[in-house]
Amino acid sequence: TSASVWTKARFKYGYFECRYRYAAATGTNNSFWFVTLPHGKDEGFEIDVNEGHYPSEINTNIHDYEKVFYRDGKKSHKVNAKAFNLGRSVDLSKEFHVYGFLWTEDELVFYFDGKEIRRVKNEVCHSECALLLSEAILKWAGPISDAIDGTFMEIDYVRAYGVPLPILDK
Repeated sequence: TSASVWTKARFKYGYFECRYRYAAATGTNNSFWFVTLPHGKDEGFEIDVNEGHYPSEINTNIHDYEKVFYRDGKKSHKVNAKAFNLGRSVDLSKEFHVYGFLWTEDELVFYFDGKEIRRVKNEVCHSECALLLSEAILKWAGPISDAIDGTFMEIDYVRAYGVPLPILDK
């Protein structure tokens, strides 16, 4: 019910897309994203091309781990997020959909099924990073129940139209 896959190669700028369908249960986080490594440190960034929640939510997020602050005594970081709920009649687990992302030195552009849904100035995403696909069970992705059992995020393809940087052995 939960897994992640990431590239050994690192990318910096290009066009990327993934065709997949969501796991058919609330509480699932169906993700196509990029992150600098090491993840979780006070450095780097994360780009969520889609952090999708069943049945019809698309979330595009840009996390800036270098802009750290404290809220209510808890450490946090700057996030530029935008959510899209496609409505009750849409079920993103029924059919495959294409989530695209154009990453340039100047802009970050997000696409859903070939249509632009978001465009922002690239203020922090200027380092090489890994491309990841993951399925996680998270409470903010909706109620978690036994309905998750046997569900899965199904990936048709991933395409990277960017020049991968040399693999770094560390």
